[in-house]
Amino acid sequence: MAMEVFQTETHYIFLRKERSLWWNRYSSEFQLKCGWDLSSVDDIECIGVTHGIVGTIALQGVLEPHLIVIKEVVPVGVLYAPHLVYKIKSIAVLGPDGADTLLLGCSKHNTNQTVKIAPAAVSSGGGGTMIPPEGHPSPKSRLFESSALVNKTWGAVKSAGSTIRNTTEKAAAIATSQVKSTVSLVVKDPVRIEKRVIDELHKIFDDTDSFYYSPNCDITNNLQRRGAPPDDRFYWNKPMLAELLKVAVDGERPDGPGADWVLPIIQGFVQVEQCVIGNECFT
Repeated sequence: MAMEVFQTETHYIFLRKERSLWWNRYSSEFQLKCGWDLSSVDDIECIGVTHGIVGTIALQGVLEPHLIVIKEVVPVGVLYAPHLVYKIKSIAVLGPDGADTLLLGCSKHNTNQTVKIAPAAVSSGGGGTMIPPEGHPSPKSRLFESSALVNKTWGAVKSAGSTIRNTTEKAAAIATSQVKSTVSLVVKDPVRIEKRVIDELHKIFDDTDSFYYSPNCDITNNLQRRGAPPDDRFYWNKPMLAELLKVAVDGERPDGPGADWVLPIIQGFVQVEQCVIGNECFT
């Protein structure tokens, strides 16, 4: 289920019904709060919706903390009915200075201006009245001036040996190796280094068609292990969710107070087909 994404000067806020998840844009810390806490923020901007959180990435001295979220998905099929499995089609990267690409628009809010949320705006039903700001629109509206498609300049060059990159760490290593060979570039042009890393992240997710998840079902385990904690061997983004896991789960309990914010993602290939045996239909 898609959730709304808001931004303030210090946080990105994810709203799901009466609950919210706050991510500090500078310290990379997560906080679980109720939806009503949005009413305590003076200026807040809805920047769109997301299907889930992939995790955070940071490279000390090279890349400040950035949060990777799911922008677009494609349904693959039903596994363990009625749970749907989705393929990640594209991502967005949220950083200290804003999002690198336009998120899908929010049907509730006008995403090109700052809005002020009245205390009655956040409720369990998700309704409320949005009060437009006085004066000029937020300068952050510049985030939405260009299409996300402009950033996808890679073309269609793929091969069996290079299509799938196994980890985000590999993307970081590629950029880091380039930095080591030109150390002065980090000081002179940090924006260029940041762009290299973010470009690699988009290559990994947008161009490989190899990342899958289910919002309400664990697909890291097989049928025999269904109900067990997620299998770390296939839990691709667990290291990226380390900070979120600290606040979202209670010890080793997978059903902690914020566990539904945690989204295990696998890398590989998923195909769901129907099979008829006798008069029974299976997937």
